[in-house]
Amino acid sequence: METRIISSSRRLALVLWVVVVGVLALPVMAAKQWETDFEKAQAMAKASNRYLLLDFSGSDWCGWCIKLEEEVFSKKEFKKYADDHLVCVLIDFPRRKALKKNLQEQNEMLAKKFGIRGYPSVIILSPDGEKVGRTGYQAGGAENYVTHLKGIIDPHREQNNVPEPAAVAAGPGRQPVRGLVPQGLPANLARDETRELRTWKTKSGSSTRAALLEERPPFMILRQDDGTELRVSKHSLCEEDLQYIADLKGAGGADPGGAADEL
Repeated sequence: METRIISSSRRLALVLWVVVVGVLALPVMAAKQWETDFEKAQAMAKASNRYLLLDFSGSDWCGWCIKLEEEVFSKKEFKKYADDHLVCVLIDFPRRKALKKNLQEQNEMLAKKFGIRGYPSVIILSPDGEKVGRTGYQAGGAENYVTHLKGIIDPHREQNNVPEPAAVAAGPGRQPVRGLVPQGLPANLARDETRELRTWKTKSGSSTRAALLEERPPFMILRQDDGTELRVSKHSLCEEDLQYIADLKGAGGADPGGAADEL
């Protein structure tokens, strides 16, 4: 009987561990790496002649928002277009986590300003902040959505003589726009077995204590204190962890010959 109890306990522990690791490895909304500070995004757009794309979303509960993310915003076709033409801002209204008070107040103010009644709602603003168009989920995938956005933006740019977009400078501490690596930072972190143990957290609230071994896009390879190696999707990491990674890159801990990480 005792042996069976121990075995059951071990099985339970194994199941719980698999659940935790599974959650850590699941990619969450890439939109978490969009700009969230509207005023900062406005300044970036104005300085670079880029149009603002405001995504009013319920990122962790709205089915159509999740479809828009999975079918469009996470795809390379959209990322390339956004890289060249947009400053993207996530205006989020999650139900499973609390936003900081100032961010919640900003998002509520923007929803009221633009008359948001449902999600997803996508608002397009000119570099000067003029409302150019409004859209939402569109079936057909990323390529079709880019064509849809061009149909809103290109006529306005031409009719109003808006200059072609310039490069966006990555300011200190700024999280990259979704799918982009700040200019000047090496792409991937090289393997280093001397990095410190720290607590890694996901947007969903799961956590584990481990040291970062290397970056192997789209994953971060972590080693726990018992020597177990985990492969964690970079998509799933919280802002604090992403900043830690960016700081390591800024300190020269990356492999300049690695392939760019496409989030």
